[in-house]
Amino acid sequence: MAVLLAGVAAAQSGTALSGPTMGLVFDSSQSALRPIRGIPGAASLGDAVNLGFPLASATVSPRQDYALALRADDSSVVLARAGGASAAIPGARPGPALVVFSPAGTAAALYDSGAGRVQILTGLPDAAAVQSDVSISALAGPVAALAVDDAGTSLFLAAGAADTVSLYRIATDGASQFLASFRSVAALRLLAAGREALLADSAAGAVYIIRDLRGTGRMELIASARDGLAHPSPSNPIPRDASSWRITRAM
Repeated sequence: MAVLLAGVAAAQSGTALSGPTMGLVFDSSQSALRPIRGIPGAASLGDAVNLGFPLASATVSPRQDYALALRADDSSVVLARAGGASAAIPGARPGPALVVFSPAGTAAALYDSGAGRVQILTGLPDAAAVQSDVSISALAGPVAALAVDDAGTSLFLAAGAADTVSLYRIATDGASQFLASFRSVAALRLLAAGREALLADSAAGAVYIIRDLRGTGRMELIASARDGLAHPSPSNPIPRDASSWRITRAM
């Protein structure tokens, strides 16, 4: 009865009722962001967020309240919110090949494959700015994965080819510190305020935790093919800890 009366009162006052929203998702068929309405197991996509222009792609923040998107007309980087507001990111290079958020979504890394550079954005979402623009052209091979901490001061990058991918810590002046090598890197996620990381090697069927990332980078195997692990991959949005990783077991 209370719910019914509330609905009548809302209708009489002209106030629209809305159910729970789980976040945003990019819909390539509509070139737009769409809200995920409902609850797990009973969710549906809402109408496209009206930004006033179509999107080529979008990466949603871990908190699911905004996204870094590329405009379809000029590939410029914009910050888009669920309510339809958007803002250009001054100084951001257009058309980054890879966009990744820090664990809390307060920083992001944008990889420009053509220029061989990574830009780090800080102050997200309310005061977004390019904090640094780092050259990675000295590293061999294509970039497989990126990770940046919430302060935007620690950048980690996996690059390589031909079954050898190396993990580096990159300083803001472009200096690199080698940490470890892997057969492949399917995903890289920071933990413990950037002091540790989870790394998935899909070719080896293994998941590692790397401790002391800002120091020597101690690596520990936490799951492998011996445990029935095959092709580990991260869930979406970015997981905060190992419990939210999806694991595929070998048959």
